[in-house]
Amino acid sequence: LNEVYRLKKIVNDMLLLSKLEKTKVSLSGLIEINPKIIITDLIEQYKILNTKVKYIIDIEEDLKVKIDSNDLKQLLIIFIDNSIKYNNKENIEIEIKLRKEEGKLKLEVKDNGIGIPNNEIKNVMKRFYKVDKSRVNNNSFGIGLSIANRIANNYNAKIDIESELDKYTTIKVVLKF
Repeated sequence: LNEVYRLKKIVNDMLLLSKLEKTKVSLSGLIEINPKIIITDLIEQYKILNTKVKYIIDIEEDLKVKIDSNDLKQLLIIFIDNSIKYNNKENIEIEIKLRKEEGKLKLEVKDNGIGIPNNEIKNVMKRFYKVDKSRVNNNSFGIGLSIANRIANNYNAKIDIESELDKYTTIKVVLKF
């Protein structure tokens, strides 16, 4: 039964990635949303699932952005799931910042997890790539960041990753208005 769930998840992830690769987002057709509402609702759901994670939220007030709310949620789910999954600390902290700077929207998710070796950062957004090759049975397929990268590309955005082993990983998404 566990194997069926695992296979179902990988098939669904592949279908999502395939769909995103064929999707063209028309920014002019999108309405502005308040990302703070979406982010805080999502965090509340995560708090119910895992009470040991501390969330630090820093979102600029009255911010509006043209992005599909499901795409914003998907990005955050991928980043938060990775922050929890790749953290070996007793006190997991995830900091989420959202700011408007110089006509750009900057979403930043920082954790206090295990980090990514510098020589691996360039590879982590490749489909099926895993930094730790020994993690074959942890429900990780190396597809999440590929999906996030595809979503970002659909909005002409860029994902940047900074990390220090055993200290933190920061993922930044910069969306142009």
